[in-house]
Amino acid sequence: MQIEGSFAFKAPREMIFQRMTDPECLNAAVPGCERLVSVGENEYEMTLKIGIAAVKGTYAGKIRIDDMVVPEAYRMIVEGNSGPGNIKGVGQIRLVEEGNGTKVLYSGDVQVSGKIAAVGNRFLGMTAKMMVGKFFSEMAKQIDKP
Repeated sequence: MQIEGSFAFKAPREMIFQRMTDPECLNAAVPGCERLVSVGENEYEMTLKIGIAAVKGTYAGKIRIDDMVVPEAYRMIVEGNSGPGNIKGVGQIRLVEEGNGTKVLYSGDVQVSGKIAAVGNRFLGMTAKMMVGKFFSEMAKQIDKP
């Protein structure tokens, strides 16, 4: 499943890049994130509690950030496993200066398997869009913090 979109922040690109790659900000902004712990340079283990329709589960997984070009772009790889299924995603993030703010452009591919895949692509797409929206809304709160 492909996802893409953009989000506008009213802050400088350098600040947005720093916060979007900071483990504390990620922990606070990722929907359902219960734990995010560094296990290496730009690599984290996480625990997520996610419910999609009647399929709910706690996922153990990893996030890795690579191909960083500070403060312009990076790639994020996410993997999670649980009883209801597996989730794998790769996303490209680009930050573009726009006036006094920053536009974040994202695109990615998400693959699901197991019971969670039975929910159907249409519902998974709506859920992914909702989770991305929550992520950026929470990230905006993290960016507004001093």
